[in-house]
Order: sequence, then C-alpha cells, then structure tokens
Amino acid sequence: MFQVNGSYFITVNGVQQFGAANPGAGIANGTEITASWLNDVQGELLNFLTAASIVPAANTPTQVKESTDFLYALKFNVLSAPKIIEGADRGTVFVCDPGTTTVTLPAADGFDAGFLIGLSGSTITQVSVTDILNDGGALRGLSGFTLNVGSFVLLQAQGLNWGVISASPDLQAGSARPQYIATQAGSITPALGSKNAICSQVITFPNYSPSGAFRVLIRTLAQGDSSGTGQNQNFTSIVFDGTNTLTGAPWLIAAVNNGVNTWGTSDTFLSSATYAPGATVTFAYSINAAGGSTDFTITGSSMIITVEPA
Repeated sequence: MFQVNGSYFITVNGVQQFGAANPGAGIANGTEITASWLNDVQGELLNFLTAASIVPAANTPTQVKESTDFLYALKFNVLSAPKIIEGADRGTVFVCDPGTTTVTLPAADGFDAGFLIGLSGSTITQVSVTDILNDGGALRGLSGFTLNVGSFVLLQAQGLNWGVISASPDLQAGSARPQYIATQAGSITPALGSKNAICSQVITFPNYSPSGAFRVLIRTLAQGDSSGTGQNQNFTSIVFDGTNTLTGAPWLIAAVNNGVNTWGTSDTFLSSATYAPGATVTFAYSINAAGGSTDFTITGSSMIITVEPA
C-alpha cells in the first residue's frame, strides 16, 4: 500500500506520515485523511481475511488476528484416507497414517503464492504432484515421489511449480523414488520323470514411477537329475507375461553334473517390455528338456523378478 499522501502530510526519516495541527505552534492544519488511503488500508486488511477464507463481519475486531493465526501458524492433522490438498489446508502438516496411500497436490498456480503444506509419513505414501517439483536437488523435476516411514517434506506453491522448502535426509538423498520390489516364485516340482515344468509369479507394480513405466529383471533357475556325467544339457526355456515372450534366446545350457546327478541352469535378463504403474501381471517360466543330450528329467524350476523404473 502507498504511504499517506493527503494534504499537509509530514516526512520523517524519508517516510510520509500524519502530522497533527498545532495552532499555538503555527501549524494550522493536520494531515488530510483521504478516501483512497482509507480504502487502501481496508483492502490490505481484507486480503488477510480472504486468504484465510474468513467472511468479514461487523463488530468483530478479532478477524485479522484469526486470519494471521490461520495463515502462519502450523497445524497438524492425521490422514487415514487418500487426500487432495485444497486451499483450507494452508499451513497444515499432515501425518499420513495407514490408509492414506496417496496425497495429491493440484496445480500450484491455483493457490496463493507462499501457500505452505507439510507431509510426514508414518506409513509409505505415494505423493502425486500436478506440477513438477522445483528444489534443485533430488526431487527436482519429479511429478511424484514416495513418502517413506519417518520422512517429511515441506512444500510451497511457487507460481507454476511446487517448491521444496525442506525435506528429511532420505528424500534429499533421492530415496523418495518408489520402493521397488523383488520377489521369487515358489519352486515347482514336476511329476517324476517329467521333461516339462512351469512356474509363475503375479506382480502388482507400484502406483508411481518417475518415468511413468516399469521394467523387470528376471533370473530363472532349473534343476534336474541325469544319469550322464560331465556333459552339458540343452533345453528350451521361455518367460512369458501374457502378451510378450521375454527371453531373448530360447535355448540355455545347463551346468555340468555336480557329482550328485543334479543339473542346474540360471539365466538373468532385463526385459525390454514395460509395464504401467499399478498394473498386475502374471509372469510364467516354462522349461522343456525333451530332446536333450543326456537322460535329463526336470526336478524343479524357479524365477526371481526384480521391478525397477523403465
């Protein structure tokens, strides 16, 4: 707002101020109070009420204080369900309890500049941001991250983006990215004398990936008995996700007999197929030892799947 500028204002240390009339001292007029200046003062005060969503009321001389308490005092609230941040949440630190699962920040330019919001995790929570984060650190450029147990982050609306004002060390170090999963399919033991086996594993991908997609690293293992010694055993091995055949080469070579008539092989590969966040996919590993170079029957097969961002 502008300084008082009505007629007969005085200047003190470079600041325009009101002056009082003092006829005895030869000062006939005090400073003129103008409608424009009073309207400026009223507008400045009403801005506090508007920002705090307080409706102006007559004979209520506490509303400016109430609005500043609301705007600048941190409040704490416990979340136990998914939450979309809104204007009334200004200055609130939300503690994410189990059941929260997701917190969504709408477009930053829909909030007043300086709007602050805090998040603290007592359960793993996915945070989705409509506009990218802007902090110059590990979270810069992300449109979402994982709030881990014990993590916290303080965010501020900064025009077109959300700014990270402060964050716990784990987020600053970059571990705000999703917690990726590794899982092993249970070993499948075929019928005695079988030349074929199959095992499968159901994977539900996390709800968020920085790249918008996931890929899988798969290790397969097969074992079998053989009457041969010191020989290699060829067999067909395929991993399938219901849409794609994921193995680059269908033929693998088993290790030589280890002295107890057990043959084994392992193959590790990174799939070129990608999967959407939240998708559920069944991976199947099939093996066929028919036509091999020794009397080879399968005794078990297994599969280890690691999920990572694409």
